Amino acid sequence: MLLHTDGFDSHANGGTLADGGAAWGAQVGVVITAAVGKFGGKALRLAAAAAGSAAFAVASAVNPAFAFWVKAGTRSNPVPLLADSTGPLLTLNVDGSLVVKDGAGTTRITLPAASVPDATWVWVEVSYRAGGVNASIGGVPTGSPYVGAYTAPAVGALKLLDSAGTGIGQIDVDDFIVWDDQGSFFNTYGLSPRRIQLLRPNGPGTSSGWVPAGPTNWESVDAPDWVGGAGVQATVAGQKDLYAFSDLASVPGAIDAVVLKTRQQNVGSDPATLTHVSGNGVTEVTGSAQTISTVAPGVLETPFYRDPSGAAWTPATVNGNEFGETLGI
Repeated sequence: MLLHTDGFDSHANGGTLADGGAAWGAQVGVVITAAVGKFGGKALRLAAAAAGSAAFAVASAVNPAFAFWVKAGTRSNPVPLLADSTGPLLTLNVDGSLVVKDGAGTTRITLPAASVPDATWVWVEVSYRAGGVNASIGGVPTGSPYVGAYTAPAVGALKLLDSAGTGIGQIDVDDFIVWDDQGSFFNTYGLSPRRIQLLRPNGPGTSSGWVPAGPTNWESVDAPDWVGGAGVQATVAGQKDLYAFSDLASVPGAIDAVVLKTRQQNVGSDPATLTHVSGNGVTEVTGSAQTISTVAPGVLETPFYRDPSGAAWTPATVNGNEFGETLGI
């Protein structure tokens, strides 16, 4: 199942990752940068010779896997692309080779030189499976997998990039995905190269039960990044808001999931929950009820692996669907 995803396009330029995802933690040195991503959107950038990292945590994972696009400049020192609390899990060497370690710091796979050529976007995957470790470039295994026992990564304390800065070139990361082999969907290894597309509300849906602070409900929840938007408010259990969304910018051959993210805060005196809704105007499906924080605004998210009819998503069903939320008290 999907554990953590980010295409970085929903964040403000130079903004804070944690604004758009509860899994993100401390952010040092890395910056959201516009128009530099694999598909022309935003990416997470670590400047040349800069020290930095983006911490994240996965509450639970059984045989986790990690995948992302990476582009790295010329360097004179290795760069840890992924690390846990014990040290690097995936390191990019000066010659473009990749070293994959386990949670005990033991090298399990070394991908050949030039696996990641300088100044070139490359899709990288590493998976910690039952019985071994696998790695691939562009969806194609390029080194011998490790088969045998190993120490699993500490998924409660991870870092995307973990550079001391000395001798590194500029590094960009885009479309970051973490998953494991649990659940009924998105539970296999490996992936072919993937793209995360950002869709924003652009019209009303078939329900408008929340009170908008702006002109309409959909205009109130739409914003170019997580710190914008006028917002909508609900006070009665069962109130539901639905919105139409912008169409996919490109037509994919397959769609793994639609992940709905909303930024919420409970400013009342009673506990409250939020349930995400996906509907096509005839049939609706809902996610699990999630507690809304009373401390500060936070992002809640739900992956919808199938359309409301239970079929695999297609570009037409994504473009024709509406999404929103229902309040629970």
